[in-house]
Amino acid sequence: MNTEEPLVSIIIPTFNRAHLIGETLDSVLAQTYQNWECIIVDDGSTDNTAEVVGNYLETDARFQYHHRPQDRPKGANACRNFGFEISNGEYVLFLDSDDLLVETCINKRINIFLESPNLDFIISDTGQFKDGKFSNQSINKDPLIKNCKEYALLFFNYTIPWPIMSVFWRKSILKDYRFDESLHRLQDVDFHIQILSFNEFNFKRVYEIDSYYRYSADEKKEGNEYDIKLIKSFLLFIDKNANILKEDKEIRIAFKRFLYVISRDFIFYNPYSNQESVRTFFEKISKNNLLDFKDILLFRIMHIYKITNLYNKKGFGVLRFRKYANDYFNRSYNLKNG
Repeated sequence: MNTEEPLVSIIIPTFNRAHLIGETLDSVLAQTYQNWECIIVDDGSTDNTAEVVGNYLETDARFQYHHRPQDRPKGANACRNFGFEISNGEYVLFLDSDDLLVETCINKRINIFLESPNLDFIISDTGQFKDGKFSNQSINKDPLIKNCKEYALLFFNYTIPWPIMSVFWRKSILKDYRFDESLHRLQDVDFHIQILSFNEFNFKRVYEIDSYYRYSADEKKEGNEYDIKLIKSFLLFIDKNANILKEDKEIRIAFKRFLYVISRDFIFYNPYSNQESVRTFFEKISKNNLLDFKDILLFRIMHIYKITNLYNKKGFGVLRFRKYANDYFNRSYNLKNG
């Protein structure tokens, strides 16, 4: 190992991923760049994650295994924050415990930083890993104008520009930012909005796949508990960003589509959401002065569809309304994207 090479901290939260985390850690171990520390923070796993990770601890001292402190709330956000706080690297990579790195990932990202020492972060392409197959198409999205605010607008309208492992951070720029530990969902969306909305950092966009997001059917099976947490997190997210949403017209326009996509996919047309959560959601978006009359009318119709159990019907009128609402809210986000 060349001790002059900067140390990279790879931070991995995990929960009951004993069947997958080994592949993730193998991809870390295979890195051609050698000066890294891998900080694994367990969120209270009840499977044999400790045993699996223990094998890596015995093999390589660069791996660390920690448990989320008891005074921190359960969730990946607290694990990421704790891992960040104990990290020693000059650069940081947040990696989920089921995803994969190409063996040259860190080496190429570090070289870009060394070639351009004024950079604050790098955005690389991420592909999808599904059913044992690697896709050669990136899942990243870009605005037409590539600056911090335009990427923040994508997050605000829930057109996620990148998954969390696509970004390679200079640690010093994150000193004033943390993942919101009160959010159970929308975690990295909120984190990236915090950073991008009020700053114009120097970054480089790299159009090469060097990491893979694992698509897992488990995500689609979390059911009622998943959706209750998402709705609660979404309401917290609205409160947290109320001021900037009211003050910035572009962000407010983008956020209208966010409201629609979340309501359509997770609330109004979701069999797990209940009438109380739908009512709370509708009251929140109606009272925050972010929507005009037509927006509120469309949400009211969606609300009626939900409480009258029409959301799962396939009739012509329902499908026609859904198409109209979808087209309307997509047009409302009138900022041009690439």
